Amino acid sequence: SVNSIRRTSPTGGTSGLCFKKLNITTSSYRIIINRLDRKVTVNYRPARLPFSRHSLYVEDTGSMYLIHTPGGVSMQWYHSTGIMVLQYITRYNASVPTRGLCGCCDGNPEDDLKLPNGTVVREVGDMMLFLQAWRVHTTDETEHTRRVGDNCTTGDCSTCLSMLRQRAFTPCHSKVPPEQFCDIMWAGDLHYKDHQCDFLAAYVAVCYTHQVCISWRRHNFCPLRCPPGKEYQPCVSTCTSRTCLNREYYEETTCSFIREECVCRSGTILHRADSPYCVTEDRCVCTDNEGNPRAPGEVWNGSARSCCLYKCMENGSVVAVEPDCNSVPTPLCEREGEYVLDVLEEGACCPKKICECNMTICDSEAPPCDNGNRLVIGYSALSCCPEYRCECDPMACPPVSAPDCREDQFLVEVRGQKSCCYSYL
Repeated sequence: SVNSIRRTSPTGGTSGLCFKKLNITTSSYRIIINRLDRKVTVNYRPARLPFSRHSLYVEDTGSMYLIHTPGGVSMQWYHSTGIMVLQYITRYNASVPTRGLCGCCDGNPEDDLKLPNGTVVREVGDMMLFLQAWRVHTTDETEHTRRVGDNCTTGDCSTCLSMLRQRAFTPCHSKVPPEQFCDIMWAGDLHYKDHQCDFLAAYVAVCYTHQVCISWRRHNFCPLRCPPGKEYQPCVSTCTSRTCLNREYYEETTCSFIREECVCRSGTILHRADSPYCVTEDRCVCTDNEGNPRAPGEVWNGSARSCCLYKCMENGSVVAVEPDCNSVPTPLCEREGEYVLDVLEEGACCPKKICECNMTICDSEAPPCDNGNRLVIGYSALSCCPEYRCECDPMACPPVSAPDCREDQFLVEVRGQKSCCYSYL
């Protein structure tokens, strides 16, 4: 079964059905292949590829997943485009029955639309019944409906024909006639009318199965966005990628079909078959605990919350090393009362040196304040030690009543020595 999702295209719109997961279930194994995350589980446990058991084979070549099943089905599932090519191995067809959307591989086209209960759908109008009968329900389903029965006779295929009659697609017309492809794929499928790049990619994929090279994408027309370090290349024929592991004995192998691909840029190779990184060969020497490539002499922290330093050696070994903290800069603490303090932050290997205030080495003491004064604490930009002073607090003075003065007198307000409180004369 195939789980699919809709993803956002680089141009901001919605691209077509993007195959995310493939579920291969046999009597003994349940294999889940996650193309986007490049992870494979066998019976719900992470598995390393290649996997081979009882005629069931799964390999990651770096460019695609190669899958062979006991039922004689061979699949090529491309990493860059998500396109899946299915083939039947001839020697299996006569002995291993198939059902479902693949039909019955017995040479008789009349019984291909067979329901799980054995009933054969005869009418075109009952096609949706056939599709629903073989539907596998998942938690992340995406609805994709095709109006069965529509063709270019009843529908408008002018846009489709106009696209496929462009010069870039001419070499394939003798193998895949535009009229036939539009009649089968375009007329009844609303998805392709809304996502024309997906339609053209499907046409080119069929052309590639006939070994017809079509170079059709441009930077401003249906571009295939490649991850960092990779570039788009049409008509790739090799099955396996050159990696750090096979670089000494790598030999190009020709695949059954050509394809379009995101390949490593010139001067770089794939780090691992199941890795997205393209690296220069000097970075093939070591691999850290998270699968990242490391060059000789490179030092890294293998822990997110503590200090576990490792170093890549010339011979490919990885050794633990002690941190060199001599190069940690020491700040110049110029303010009075400051000293250098080492602070070890989470995940750091060397302590960070900062200027911290030490109140115990400050000389100033708080003076006693009386007679209506209050203690005020201030700080200077040149010192981290507090500065104390006594300031008058009128609210602390006792209330004083003003005397009544004669007409030839006036009121005088005076403050006593060592006091901030006023009295009247």
